[in-house]
Amino acid sequence: MSIPLRDVTLKLGKKEYNLKTALDEETYERVLSLLKEAANTVGQEIAQEHLLLLVSLHLAYCLDHAGKSLEHILKEYNNQGEREDS
Repeated sequence: MSIPLRDVTLKLGKKEYNLKTALDEETYERVLSLLKEAANTVGQEIAQEHLLLLVSLHLAYCLDHAGKSLEHILKEYNNQGEREDS
């Protein structure tokens, strides 16, 4: 059974990309919002290839930061549980 794909157009920087995606509309809109936010953070007045690289690096940094934050929260939660058990 194959996953149904739909055609979408993604505009990032000065170019439009025609893509096929299995993402539902709500998920696609969230992802698109993250991409546009990242592109606005790094700036629009740079070469397309440079923009794509910087957006990728920015998103990788955001994922790393979120992962570290979740690890910290989990550690605090586990430490709190250990204190309550004592």
